[in-house]
Amino acid sequence: MKHFMIFLAAILLALPFEAHSQEPDIFQKVSGSSEIRHGDTIQYHIPVNVRYLFPEFTQAAVFNHNGSRYFGTVNVSLLDQRLKMIDSNGDTLDVYNQEAIDRVNTEHFRLVRASDRFVVIHTEYNDVTLSVYTELHIASDNKEEGSRHGSKISSISDSYLSGQFKNTPYVPKDRSKNVNTLQYFRESEYVLTVGTTMLPATESSFIRIFPRKKKAIKEFVNTYRVDFENPDSITTLLELCTGDDR
Repeated sequence: MKHFMIFLAAILLALPFEAHSQEPDIFQKVSGSSEIRHGDTIQYHIPVNVRYLFPEFTQAAVFNHNGSRYFGTVNVSLLDQRLKMIDSNGDTLDVYNQEAIDRVNTEHFRLVRASDRFVVIHTEYNDVTLSVYTELHIASDNKEEGSRHGSKISSISDSYLSGQFKNTPYVPKDRSKNVNTLQYFRESEYVLTVGTTMLPATESSFIRIFPRKKKAIKEFVNTYRVDFENPDSITTLLELCTGDDR
């Protein structure tokens, strides 16, 4: 077992920074619906491959900010953006002290924790990354519970998370209806992270991170028509900004 863990650690530590074709496609849009009744637990009406980032729990190396690391079988819950681990008894538990987590390396992906979310690194330069953030939206009774209000980045509200997603019964707004329809969909978007902060991948975010290069960023975006939904286009701008000290 000791030799196996050393071999696993060597693989996980040697992972490249960018995506490869053999990786599972975890960024595709997924949507669906389920009937739900008063008193049901919401999470059990959402398929496992939808409510978790990866289609199955996977071996990973978890690195903390203090330099310590450990290994386990993990996945990221999109319901609460917390790292989950399967213990020796086969139970799914929250990884202890989530705030201390810096990175998570799996066979195919590198994740970083920023703004209390886990994002998948696409490209990394020094302390800045271009990453992918995957979000789960849920709606019931024709009212979306997790929505985007003016910002590209949002998550299901804290009040909602503290209630219905933590194994408490579903309570419909219209209690006269015995059966309600729960709709869900997940989607991904490109974001920037700097240190422990996550920002949308936009021109204004680049200027916020690289204020000394404001003029160059604006000229580059206008001249080359940077597509902030195209990772190659965003990476080109990131390379410009990280060419020297910001």
